[in-house]
Amino acid sequence: MSLIIQIKTIIVSILFGVYFSIFLSISYNILYNKKELVKIIFTPLLIILNAILYFFIIKKINYGIFHIYEILCIILGYVLQILVAKLIAKHRKK
Repeated sequence: MSLIIQIKTIIVSILFGVYFSIFLSISYNILYNKKELVKIIFTPLLIILNAILYFFIIKKINYGIFHIYEILCIILGYVLQILVAKLIAKHRKK
């Protein structure tokens, strides 16, 4: 795999981690609903749809070749979004 494709994959994985963090924040009410049936139906559905979306994007970029560093980049993007959100919230309070 060429260096350009690897860089694109890393950037997309980090951005997907940011997207996933925002998506989980938005769908918090669905995932933590008091009704067990809603949780049982929607939690796997949301996770599967996001996984399919990620693999579709990766297929377009690097023909579906999956590496371990992509998972690490998704986690990095997720954590970065949480840290940036906390930083913004902290500065808004001032």
